[in-house]
Amino acid sequence: MSKSDKPSEVSADVNPSNQAAARATGTVAAQAEGSAAPKKKRKYSRGLKQFQKSERSLAKVNRRISRAVASGFGTYYERSDASSRKKRDGAIKDAVKNWGKGMSKAIRKASDAPNDVASAFDTKAVRRQIRQVARLLTPF
Repeated sequence: MSKSDKPSEVSADVNPSNQAAARATGTVAAQAEGSAAPKKKRKYSRGLKQFQKSERSLAKVNRRISRAVASGFGTYYERSDASSRKKRDGAIKDAVKNWGKGMSKAIRKASDAPNDVASAFDTKAVRRQIRQVARLLTPF
């Protein structure tokens, strides 16, 4: 029997009434019963939609930067701890090196933040507002 002749397998977590339908169509249900429902669509007031979307994007930037800084300090702490265990006064001797490794990791993780800020304001509505201001400021 070749692969194409085999009946399609249906996982055990799919409802038995749906298994027959899944076999008939050759598909397997993507979600088992009891799994989380899809996220609801966000609701915005007419004039505040762009402001709220920009605010969410900037919150994402803040979250990225704070996680990067925390990761950098975590790296510094771990390396400093390892240095102090390896040699006498190791934490002091390797302080600059450990700090550099921590900062390097923080900068690497936070490097997408400027791009996130740019994409937060690179929207159709913002470009439209910039054109309107430019028209007002240009005499002819």
